[in-house]
Amino acid sequence: MRKSFQFAVCIAVFILSYGLSWGNEILVRPGNPKQLTEAVQFAQDGDTIFLSAGKYYLKDSLEIKGKDNLTIVGQGKVDIFLKDVYQDVISIINCGKVTITNIHAQHVQPLKAYECHGSVIRIENTKETHILGCELNGCGAVGVNAYNAGAVFVENCYIHHNSFNAFYLSRVTSVTIINNIIKDNKSFAQFYDCKDIMMYGNSTANNTGYWNGMK
Repeated sequence: MRKSFQFAVCIAVFILSYGLSWGNEILVRPGNPKQLTEAVQFAQDGDTIFLSAGKYYLKDSLEIKGKDNLTIVGQGKVDIFLKDVYQDVISIINCGKVTITNIHAQHVQPLKAYECHGSVIRIENTKETHILGCELNGCGAVGVNAYNAGAVFVENCYIHHNSFNAFYLSRVTSVTIINNIIKDNKSFAQFYDCKDIMMYGNSTANNTGYWNGMK
């Protein structure tokens, strides 16, 4: 008993000394759009939000803002739909580290031609972003759009039918794109002032080049 108590005290001292936090687990179910947006809004650093299988219909972009360490995990088949094609489905702004896993995100009725600037995932002023095992179905523009960001990791995703680019990255410090299926986008990627770009293991097909719908 004394040894167990001493061990617990040592763990407590370690946590207090190094700021280690396991975070909370938050479960969200489909049916009430506010539940998802409020879960993200009020999540604390280190929290993990689990989304139960189902369809989540949003009126406005799912905004992840000012989080230092947040993880969102889809359990089963999770679909996030945004009605407004002019907004980003998911926007990650001014964060430390964000991880999104096993999510299918798109607009409710994606435009066939490039007529808007709403991305599926938009990243801005964020140090580290991981997009893992997600399906990003184009709206009117870009699958992953990042600006002035640190490290961006995209792995084991299916990125398709984006009417401008699968990727549009500008001023990104580190880019890792591995083991994805990237097909049927109007163009594969545009990179501007990006460093440490690593891409391998991707399957690409029918990314046909710049949008040419303008007459």
